[in-house]
Amino acid sequence: MNKIALLLLPALLFVNIVIAQNPDSISREKEQLQTDNENPGHRLDRREKLIDDVLWFQKVGYIGPCR
Repeated sequence: MNKIALLLLPALLFVNIVIAQNPDSISREKEQLQTDNENPGHRLDRREKLIDDVLWFQKVGYIGPCR
């Protein structure tokens, strides 16, 4: 019984994901991807800032709130 459940679980999850996506959400995701591909500079700037923040935190460490 457990083997059958383990085999059916991924299939049920996949069907649930496919059913959950409606055409409107797919078209919105497509438009968002097209917009992101047209202007990758913003995404790269954002990632660069996140990386800089992590590097800064590693150099300085955590400084708690001032009291």
